[in-house]
Amino acid sequence: MNMESGYPQLIDLIRRHVLTRADQLAVEAAALILERAVDQLEDALTAEKQVLEDPATAASLKQRLEEAKKRAEQLKTRSARWQVTLSDGIADLNADVDHRLRERMRSIVREAEIAIDDNDPGKIWDEFEGWLRRRVMQDVAGTYADLSERTVELSQEVAQHFDDDQPAEVALDLTAPLERLSNVETRAAVEPVKLGMGGVGITAIRGSYSGYLMFGMLGQLAGLALLNPATAVVGLLMGRKALRDERHRLLTIKRQQAKTTVRQFVDDASFQVGKELKDALRRVHRALRDEYTSTAEELNRSLSESMAGAGEALKVGSADRARRLADVAAELARLERLREQVRALDRLDAPVTDAA
Repeated sequence: MNMESGYPQLIDLIRRHVLTRADQLAVEAAALILERAVDQLEDALTAEKQVLEDPATAASLKQRLEEAKKRAEQLKTRSARWQVTLSDGIADLNADVDHRLRERMRSIVREAEIAIDDNDPGKIWDEFEGWLRRRVMQDVAGTYADLSERTVELSQEVAQHFDDDQPAEVALDLTAPLERLSNVETRAAVEPVKLGMGGVGITAIRGSYSGYLMFGMLGQLAGLALLNPATAVVGLLMGRKALRDERHRLLTIKRQQAKTTVRQFVDDASFQVGKELKDALRRVHRALRDEYTSTAEELNRSLSESMAGAGEALKVGSADRARRLADVAAELARLERLREQVRALDRLDAPVTDAA
């Protein structure tokens, strides 16, 4: 039974593809930060090396660095193009995600109403309520998956303004919305249609009596007393029909009650999840804004250090130029070895040596 349940395979899948992947993502994030630091150090040393090798290029190099620094400073302003791209993207994302959530919730209501119309909701309610809760959670998870995918696309669009091939990543947490959903309960329970012995008897008698009375009077008016046995049969049939109509009426009421309960549950779930989605979008906006603001500052600082290094290189005398050039070349070689180690971190078991 344990093997047939699939739990051993599920646990193995979680261990191999979920937990291991989470560790790998953490390592890749650390490697990305390290590689950016290496790039900044390398840029400053490369600028100094160019001036040391050919002092005549100092003017053109300084001009290029100043232009790049101006562009970097513009990236720090609130009117920067990446800020506009981010704000517009968040607004579009908010509208699209809200529309997608509403569409999914309406689809759930339609499917639920079809199931209710095809069954006695009281008899299937326990199983139906479990399905409804699972389906809502599944669609909420799907909405968050859409949000995560669109967030990556938005981050890539913003990264293009920085000529960055590694867009910022924002992790979305499903814990909060699922906890809110677990606290949402249906407002009423739907019981099976039951008339009871007393209800069955009263309904049958009422229908039989009205049928017997109606057809009996018709027989008397026609002077056909022999129709009395037939009148009794008609009365029984009318009683049976009245009983069937009463059960159908009660079933219709139960179905309407079940549909109302479903709509209320889905509406409550949408309200709770909608609040969490808006909060998640605000967190995404702040995280991306802070990340790319930090990137702009790092770019500006790196260019400032490059300009300072180039300026210091011009002050070095011809006697010290060869020694300083050798030192810079050695530092660049060490940075290259460090870069190779950082790129080797894509394997969890990759050792980091002391060369860093």
